[in-house]
Amino acid sequence: MYLQRYAMDRSSQFADVTQLAVVGDPWLDESVRRPTASFASQDLDRQAGNARNQLLSALAERVGIFFFYSSDCAMCEAQVPIMKMAQRDFKVVPISLDGKDLPSAPFSDVKADSGHAEMLGVEQLPAIYLASPDGQFAPIAQGAIALNEMRERMIIAARKAGWVTEEEFNKTRPILNLEDNLSEVLPMDALGSAASEGETNFIPPAELLNIINHTTQGN
Repeated sequence: MYLQRYAMDRSSQFADVTQLAVVGDPWLDESVRRPTASFASQDLDRQAGNARNQLLSALAERVGIFFFYSSDCAMCEAQVPIMKMAQRDFKVVPISLDGKDLPSAPFSDVKADSGHAEMLGVEQLPAIYLASPDGQFAPIAQGAIALNEMRERMIIAARKAGWVTEEEFNKTRPILNLEDNLSEVLPMDALGSAASEGETNFIPPAELLNIINHTTQGN
């Protein structure tokens, strides 16, 4: 029991020291990126939500959605209402792998697959891809997916494909001061010099701390 008490006290002591170190340091204080006050975090969420809507509207003018399905796929039928909602903003191209419509015949312009599914590596249905007029594709999902998640993935996929800029992408995230990212601001030449030889490129903690202090404090 004494050992347990000791461990608990040490844990509490560590938590107190950590709190003292974090307060007032913009590199460590997470509230600098995400406010803890509910009114501030809610406002940040609202701004990010507006930015997402604007970015998706702009994206809809540049790319469309390929919706792969087969007529005997129950999950494909279940996905239809989501695709209908997406169709309010995006041009949705329904592509049937067996050349037939779904039982509910939800689409008026069904296209038979002409090799796109194999080219894109479609393994599961329904499959959803973003498609640009110049023949570029970005995978969104293979399997049924909810609208909100699909919208989030579309933004991520568009960033990976280079259809939106990093600045546009960052505005959709409910986080502030993304430039205060230690993994990006630490000089690569200093990290390379401090790394040990070998496959691991291990950097001794003391060396890494010196680099961090020099970068963040300008010493």
